[in-house]
Amino acid sequence: MNPVAGLRAELFRLLRRRAVVRWGCALASGLTGAVLLLGAAYLLDWSLRLPWLARVGLLAAWLAGLWSVVRKWSWPLIAMEETITDAALWVENRHRVDSDLVAALQFAGGSCGGGSPRLSAAVVESVAEYAKGLDVLEGFRWAPLPRRVLNLLGVVLLAALVVLPAPAYALVFWQRFLLGDARYPTETQITALEINGQTISPLGRGDRAVTVVAGQPLRIAIQTAGKSAARADVVLRRSTGHAAGDLTLTRSEAQRTTDDGHQSWQGELTQLTEAVQFIVRAGDAETDPVEISVRPLPVVVLEWTVAPPSYAQGRNLPPADVGAGTRNLTLLAGSRVGLTARSENKDLKLATCRIDDAEFPLTPCVVDGKRCWSLPAGTPFDSLQATLRYSLQVEDADGLQMPAPLTGQIRLKADRLPRVAAAVLSKVVLPSGKPRVSCGATDDFGLTSLKAAIDVKREDGTTGRHELSLKTLPTTPAPQLTLREDFPIDLTPYALQKGDEVRITIAARDWRGDLEPQVGLSEPLVLMITDRNGILASLIEADQQSARQLDAIIRRELGIGGDQ
Repeated sequence: MNPVAGLRAELFRLLRRRAVVRWGCALASGLTGAVLLLGAAYLLDWSLRLPWLARVGLLAAWLAGLWSVVRKWSWPLIAMEETITDAALWVENRHRVDSDLVAALQFAGGSCGGGSPRLSAAVVESVAEYAKGLDVLEGFRWAPLPRRVLNLLGVVLLAALVVLPAPAYALVFWQRFLLGDARYPTETQITALEINGQTISPLGRGDRAVTVVAGQPLRIAIQTAGKSAARADVVLRRSTGHAAGDLTLTRSEAQRTTDDGHQSWQGELTQLTEAVQFIVRAGDAETDPVEISVRPLPVVVLEWTVAPPSYAQGRNLPPADVGAGTRNLTLLAGSRVGLTARSENKDLKLATCRIDDAEFPLTPCVVDGKRCWSLPAGTPFDSLQATLRYSLQVEDADGLQMPAPLTGQIRLKADRLPRVAAAVLSKVVLPSGKPRVSCGATDDFGLTSLKAAIDVKREDGTTGRHELSLKTLPTTPAPQLTLREDFPIDLTPYALQKGDEVRITIAARDWRGDLEPQVGLSEPLVLMITDRNGILASLIEADQQSARQLDAIIRRELGIGGDQ
């Protein structure tokens, strides 16, 4: 039998008690630190209503703080390993034992292979005799375990005093601490949220992004329950984080008179043009942020090409104003117009042009590496014959259209009539006379013919009209722009008599290619038909008139008044 077996058993008892103290202190310290850190996190989250990302940081900070507490107060105790030898040394120091307990335990266990067997046996017998009256546990104290347990109990009691009056808050905090989407209880609750008719969860569940069309209103409606809220507001923030304004919701009229705890609120934000984030606040309740993205409408630019009519080509005309974005054009009749629509910000799925009452789909094409839509052949734009009104509407890849079609009109530029002037030397002629008519005509694009319209009004009241071709002009290689010539008009074929009246009107036709020519008329020349005596009388009258004009000139030069 081992002489120091009893001593070894007592030392093991001491080791177990010391281990209980170490592990108890380590556990109490760790739990105390965890509860204190948890309380601090609770106060921080409850007071600031931290968003999800901030709660991730809060959880990380709590774990870091707990690790710091464990590392400083718990881990040194847990990591400590005591052997029976350490216990023997503690007893030697505590009781100031002169005999070597450690050596006796080693000799008795056979761990020392060298030395005198008689000396070893003597040491073991001496220690065994001494150990009979030795209280190994004397001097052992359970402190500081009770003190640390009391600290833990005090912290737990403090936490209970905070949690028990409002257990719902603690439960919500625990869910939020574990990164859930629970919200702290409020007197007013937002039970429903709708954006442009789309239902969104007021809390951070489901899809939190809503897309609206640029320029269209954003309609927000909420339902509240619980304590009646005095007002409800929508707080807007831009994607940069800067404020984008607030919107105050209005309560429905039905809820103003009958308030049963459920209320309806609504509001509208017109012409949203940029992405925003917003929350809704009603009383002490608020929703989680909702992202609003804006889908832009197509921005369409019209581009034109104009080919002038054949009769105007090579005439060095000023260019038509057909820059990109032009809506209204003024062009010559017969011009050919090409229309191309191009989107500045997104691809188009289709484009349609309505010209007066007819609709024409545009066809896709590529111009300068850009996808465009052009008006095909077979439309009134191929050859302008009258003023046209048009409208253009498109549909983009998202199925969106412009708020209003692009509209405009193409007016005809006035092609001036040929200018014609005619004169005759004498307005009194014989029935068989051949008065010589001096004619001059001009046109912007060329002349094709010159004709005379002769209207006869006889003394007996009868009338007649005759047409006489004076000259036909060639149009190749280029039409003539001006004409100056005298033409004799033979009156013999009309069987005129004294007292008849003849009106001669010169008509000039212009050149307009395949289009119908326009006619310009001179002022009519009025000829009076008379006999020889009438001719002589007209000459005498002309001489007398000339004499009177000469006399008036002489009097004016000499300063002779009419009353002298």
